Amino acid sequence: MAAGKLALTTATINGTADSLVMNVNGAIGTLKAGAILDGSITAASMTTLTVLGDLDADVTLTGQGVAAGKLTLGTAAVSGAINDATIDVNGSIGTLKAKTILGGFTSATSLTTLTVLGDLDTDIALTGKGVAKGKLTLTTAAISGAVAGDDILNIAGAVGTFRAKSFVAGSRLTADSLASLIVSGNFSGDLTLTGRNVAANKLTLTTVSIGGTVTGSHFNVNGNVGTFTAKTFADSDLLLGYTPNNAQDPMAGGVFSPGFKITTFSVTGLTGSVAPAFANSVVAADTIGTVTLKSVQSANNGRKFGLLAHTAITGAKVTTPAPAFTYNKKLPTPQGIGDFEVKIV
Repeated sequence: MAAGKLALTTATINGTADSLVMNVNGAIGTLKAGAILDGSITAASMTTLTVLGDLDADVTLTGQGVAAGKLTLGTAAVSGAINDATIDVNGSIGTLKAKTILGGFTSATSLTTLTVLGDLDTDIALTGKGVAKGKLTLTTAAISGAVAGDDILNIAGAVGTFRAKSFVAGSRLTADSLASLIVSGNFSGDLTLTGRNVAANKLTLTTVSIGGTVTGSHFNVNGNVGTFTAKTFADSDLLLGYTPNNAQDPMAGGVFSPGFKITTFSVTGLTGSVAPAFANSVVAADTIGTVTLKSVQSANNGRKFGLLAHTAITGAKVTTPAPAFTYNKKLPTPQGIGDFEVKIV
C-alpha cells in the first residue's frame, strides 16, 4: 500500500453489525454503521467512524503510517451509547462524541474534543506523547451529564476547558494543568494538577466555577490558582503545594511549596439555604489572595478549619450575618469565628 493511500476507502453497514470482526492492514477512510454490537475493529488509522446507534465493539488503531502531527482517528461520532468498549488509539483523536460512554476504556496520545450528551462512566488515559510544548493534550471536554463515581481521567499534559453537569463522589481528574473547570451542578470528586511544564509565574489552574455544592472533595494543585468560585464548600480542601504535618489537623501547619498563590476564592452560598456555605474545609497556600465567604460553620466540634498561609493573606471576609468577620492584616493570627480560623504559620 502506497504511503498516504487508504486500504479501505468506505464501508457502509446499513443495519446492525453483531460480533463484527474487521481487520484492515492500513488506513480506513469512512466506516458507517447503524449499530455495532460486540466484536472488534482493527486498522492503522481511521478518518471517520459514524455509528447511528450503539457501539459495543473494541476499536484498535495502531498509528502505523500516520505522519507526525496528523490524527490517527479523525472523528468518532456515536449517536447512541458506547458500551464497555475499549478504544485504543496509538496517536491523536480529533473528535470523540457519544450519547453516553458507559464502561470500557479510552486511550490515546491526545484528544481535541470530547463531547458526551449524557453521563461519562469510563476511564480515559491520554499519554501526551508527541504533543508539542505549549499545546494541549485535551483541548475541550463537554459532559452534559455526570462524571461517574468510578471514573479515572488521567491526562498527561495540559487541559483547556472541562465542562460537566456534575462530578460524583469517587471520580478523579488528573492533569498537568487546567485552564477552566466549569461544573453547573455539584462536585464531589477529586482534582490533582501536577504543575509539570508550567512556568513559575503562570497559573496551573486558571478558573474553577462550581454552580452547586463542593462536598468531600480534594483539590491538590502543585502551582498557582487564579479564580475559584462555588456555592458551598464543605468537608473539602484546596491545597496548593501544601502537605500538612498531621492529615487529621491540617490547620496545625506543614510544608508549603514557596511562591504558590491563589488569587481569588469565593463561596457564595445556596439561595434559600441556612446551612453554612463554608464548613469543615481548608484552603492552604503559601500566599492567599482575596477570600469572600457568605457564611461559615463556627462550631466544628473543636476541629479547626479555614484559611492557612505561610507568607501572606491579602484579605478575607465572611459576609453574613453582618458584620460577621473581616480579616485584619495588622493583627496577629489566628483570627476568626469559633473553630473557623484565618491563620499564617
